[in-house]
Amino acid sequence: MGYVNEYGDGSDFQSYIPLHGHSTYSFGDASTKLNELISRTKEIGSDAIALTEHGNMCSFFKFYKEAKDNDIKPILGCELYVNDAYHKDVDVFLEAKRSKKKKNDDLVATDEEDLDFSNRHFLCYAKNYEGLRNIIQLSNIGFENFYRKPLVNSNLLFEHLDHNNIITTGCMQSEFNQLLLNKRYDDLDKLVSKFKEKFDENFYFEIQFNCMDEQLEIDNYYIKMTEKFGIKPVFALDYHYAYPNDWQIQYLLYVIKQRQDVKSYPPEDWFYTVRDLYIKSVQDVYAYAEKLGFDKNYLNMAIDSTFEIRDKVDIDIPIYPDNFPKYMDNDDECTRLFLEKLTKKFNEKYGDSLNENQKTLLSKYIVLSSENSVEFKIYINEEIQRLKDVVKTIQKRKEVLLDESLSDKNKEVFDVLKGFKEQQISDDMIKKILKIQALAPEV
Repeated sequence: MGYVNEYGDGSDFQSYIPLHGHSTYSFGDASTKLNELISRTKEIGSDAIALTEHGNMCSFFKFYKEAKDNDIKPILGCELYVNDAYHKDVDVFLEAKRSKKKKNDDLVATDEEDLDFSNRHFLCYAKNYEGLRNIIQLSNIGFENFYRKPLVNSNLLFEHLDHNNIITTGCMQSEFNQLLLNKRYDDLDKLVSKFKEKFDENFYFEIQFNCMDEQLEIDNYYIKMTEKFGIKPVFALDYHYAYPNDWQIQYLLYVIKQRQDVKSYPPEDWFYTVRDLYIKSVQDVYAYAEKLGFDKNYLNMAIDSTFEIRDKVDIDIPIYPDNFPKYMDNDDECTRLFLEKLTKKFNEKYGDSLNENQKTLLSKYIVLSSENSVEFKIYINEEIQRLKDVVKTIQKRKEVLLDESLSDKNKEVFDVLKGFKEQQISDDMIKKILKIQALAPEV
């Protein structure tokens, strides 16, 4: 294929980066605890691991911190639920779902029509903080469009994801792989071309190993697709638990969700026949490939890409208390730091510097609001009266009256001051006074 592994020497890899996986935050679909992910990552000799919950980003910060605290690089992502039919027409979508439940063949006539209303899975990663914000925004939109799962649509993916993100073809339930399994190869080529054009080298063909024939069909087809499109493969686990025997915990979770027990719903009746969605060692990966008769060179290419993705990711999330003023025993130092932060924020919004009145007001606010509310109220009332007097003086100037824009400013000042004096002292009152002084610098 003319491809050279950048992280290998031609022999078998001694480790890899586990990608595509779920924890207990994935709507009861997985049983992995966050600390188990980190422990297992160390056990298999990896220095990074990805977490891609189903449809939500609720675990990302805990996972990020847990990984960082243990010198493991966190790769943050999400496996989003995509349903274009829901977003196109909710009423039609809901009627189709109800009809399916009632087995009304008049409304859901064919398997193809039913397929159009099914959720698709979409896997994406964040390369950096901006990429993380993109995914969080998508996840939030999904929860605003909730039908059993948070749902986004294809257009939203292209609207919110960009060069700060990494995309793979994901699991069997992705649009890519459903087109492949349904032999719609021309449509698959068009979709792949669309993503390659948008994401370029940040788009990968994902291969997985499990006991399903359909997955092996997908893996082998992507060998041809790599030759055709020049898109790299990447190996991923789609792990749902940390250790081999933990599939039993996943089974019990499903039984509980169905309000069943192990007697009424024994493991052999469980529709989910896969029992190996654990975090495998690299030796396990090679053993699976040999068992399946999978192309070892292509596997090495895919493992090589796991390190490439690791190195593309560089996420730095602000962590408390670095993004807040720090408390100190010295009250004067606390006051100084708080005033410094407040001044900076005010400068960002209203200008490069504060006038002396604004500085005085901020200082009084900090000191008096906590120590002497009566004195502070007197000060505020005096400040309000002074502002009113100054504005009235400005209004009397003939040249100001001829200046329409400045007259509008004065009107806005009076609107802010209306009814001000009877209010309780609050942060909102302070903001209004600062706004007055920003509107009328002469004050």
